[in-house]
Amino acid sequence: MIISPSQIRAARALLRWSQKDLSEYSGVSAISIANLELEEKEPKAVTIQKILNAFDKAGIEFGEQDCVKRKGINVRILEGENWFIEALEDVYLTLIDSKEPELIVDMANDRVSPPEVIGMYKKIRNAGIRMRQTVEEENYYLMGPVSEYRWIPKKYFRNWVMLIYGDKIVLCLSEEQRALLINNKSLAEMERQKFNLVWDLLTPLNNIVSTADERF
Repeated sequence: MIISPSQIRAARALLRWSQKDLSEYSGVSAISIANLELEEKEPKAVTIQKILNAFDKAGIEFGEQDCVKRKGINVRILEGENWFIEALEDVYLTLIDSKEPELIVDMANDRVSPPEVIGMYKKIRNAGIRMRQTVEEENYYLMGPVSEYRWIPKKYFRNWVMLIYGDKIVLCLSEEQRALLINNKSLAEMERQKFNLVWDLLTPLNNIVSTADERF
């Protein structure tokens, strides 16, 4: 079986393994793993098999189209400059026929949204999909109705976006142009409940006036 560099990165992220961890579990040198993930060299079949064996023992399975699975959790890695657009397209397709469609955007910042993202938000809103977002404290640039926002205290805020919708979540991997799209009902519900808890503890922005020059 052949696995792609993006699948290896996604599997490591799912297991919270570093390249060094994978090296220790597989017996493949960390340099070889780094070269493989960077597609610097064509890997040997024995190298791929050792890596597959290590992931297999950890409960990881691989499928088509960069799919990564672990105990009923389907994971796909999103990469490149347009990963967020790809994620929002999946939001739209997932929720368009849902009975109670809602997109939760945790740790957002409308001010940095490019036109393509704004266009996708408008498409999502026009389809009747509700939204709730948490943003940094004192961020007045709110493109949606103010009632759909809550402020996160500055010391806790990081613009590493998490999307929660349907049975899926999208996790931004730090500040890299990379994210994980995870399809698992239990995990999505757990993250939704955690978000709801924080939402209920935060103060509604009833008297805030948005400074956004464009709205969706």
